[in-house]
Amino acid sequence: MDKMSSLKPVMTIFVITVLVGVVFFISSRPNFPAGNTEKPNTVHELKPLSRIQTNNQIIRQVFLNNSTHIDTPYIKEFSLPNGTWPNSILVAKNGLVWTVGIKSHTLISFDPKQGRIISSYPITTNKEETNQSSQGFEMVWSIVEDNDGSIWIPQGGSDPLWRFDPHTGKFQVIHSTSVAPMQMKVDQKTGNIWFTTFDRGTFGVIQKIKSMNYSAAVGINDNLNMSPKYKVKEFNLGNGSFPSGIFLQGNSIWLTESLSNKIIQFKPIVDANGSVVNIVKVLEIPQSSHSSPKEEPLLNTPADLVVFEGNDTKNKSSSVWITEHGSSFVTEYRIALHTVIRFPTSSSFRHYTTLPYWMRAAANGSRSFWFNEHEGNRIAFFNTTNTSLTEYEVPTRDPRDAYLANVLTLAVDPNNSNRTWFTEFNHDKIGVVDRSLVIPFDIDSAPNKIVITPNSGTKNNTLAKINIEITARNPGNTSYLVNSINMNGNKENNHSLILFNASSSMTPRGRLANITAKFSPTSIINLTKMKDSESGRTRSVQLILEKNNSTIPSGNYTLGISATDGTVTKSIFRDLSVRK
Repeated sequence: MDKMSSLKPVMTIFVITVLVGVVFFISSRPNFPAGNTEKPNTVHELKPLSRIQTNNQIIRQVFLNNSTHIDTPYIKEFSLPNGTWPNSILVAKNGLVWTVGIKSHTLISFDPKQGRIISSYPITTNKEETNQSSQGFEMVWSIVEDNDGSIWIPQGGSDPLWRFDPHTGKFQVIHSTSVAPMQMKVDQKTGNIWFTTFDRGTFGVIQKIKSMNYSAAVGINDNLNMSPKYKVKEFNLGNGSFPSGIFLQGNSIWLTESLSNKIIQFKPIVDANGSVVNIVKVLEIPQSSHSSPKEEPLLNTPADLVVFEGNDTKNKSSSVWITEHGSSFVTEYRIALHTVIRFPTSSSFRHYTTLPYWMRAAANGSRSFWFNEHEGNRIAFFNTTNTSLTEYEVPTRDPRDAYLANVLTLAVDPNNSNRTWFTEFNHDKIGVVDRSLVIPFDIDSAPNKIVITPNSGTKNNTLAKINIEITARNPGNTSYLVNSINMNGNKENNHSLILFNASSSMTPRGRLANITAKFSPTSIINLTKMKDSESGRTRSVQLILEKNNSTIPSGNYTLGISATDGTVTKSIFRDLSVRK
């Protein structure tokens, strides 16, 4: 089975007709069959370039080339043994990076300081030797480190959850979860591990038994008699809920229900010993009583989430941020105001949608988060304070797999919030993004709010003109502006060129609806040829929005304005109001 094609259904919307009407569902995690040892060779049809109105020849030569790898100063990749198929990833408190090989069925420890694998452990116990050749492949979407330093890994089949002790090099099997967890998060205060089960419709908690009376640990595998004992308690969310992402904030557990398009907040109920005995629902977004089958869902396949309290002067209302995986959006839900604001990712040169997936809050406590773009082939950082988005291109791009490396999971370094690690499932690699490196340009625009009235446009159909200013931060340092190598070994990319683009929240693909975006006098500038001005090395252009012959839907939207050099993209957002 082709790795890429088998993963395409992950968290993707399908529509099926049933007797009760049309329902949306999300396919379950792929279960790779035994014996699939071949690399994918399918040539995937490329989706057309979208949303970009500029010189097509320059775009194809500079930004849409056929290179299999681009050089970038922001990302460093490391190769794992062929046939590893890494998916989940963790950066431990001691700085070691852990990942799980889906095909090799191994737990791998990587030392960033040495730049190499230091340990590889077959996932087995002393009494349960695994016959890897007869074992199917199950995706491992999460891996966490508990407060004791143990590594927890969900697995499919009869052994749904494993605990690995790095000090002894031994595994312990936990049988008392209904199925393998989808996502796991550790409560640093209590040590409890909370998890979701995507296809079983439950979430639960793993608690370490502190007393010596282990009789309550029903379902624990006692292969390692000296191992710590744990108890697991699960809570049913109902059929069709498909819980995916999980986020712990204070005394709350936040979940996404991907199929029912909901966000739910729970609080645990604990007994006198501090053990979780039940949960109580605090908030449901949207509320069931407010939803109607005839209405468009408020959310679109929410995959993951982070929650920020309203503790600063600008954002007094707490917000839930989610990735809407069936679109190109990261979305803010402001709890007190009951409003949804969508922010489009920048255009993918080869795909209609970028499919943002997992989220990780920045480790420094700021109101910022990281996320990966499944089809955008990028790792992105969103600053919610100034609502800016920085997207880093993953260097590997394979034409056999639609020019994607299949970056499926990511993990923030707890010791350095500027560094985030990720896995490249299709290419047996892990990589790290370093956002401490200053990108060589910045972008700004005025005004902050654009109001257009389509029926009152000028004769040339101009709806609005937005002034944009690009600033070269360090144009003298152009040594990193290296060239890409295409499949024939020829250099073809000059990353000193900056391309402008516009996107919006008007459509799930991030496009402007019945509006054409143009840049004047040009949509491409050269950083090395920018002249000095009173404010430094700057260049001004205009974004011109023009109407076409179709109706423009009225409403309040977000306009994204982006600049990219092919290795990194910086986007800013402005309010866009379309009046009737």
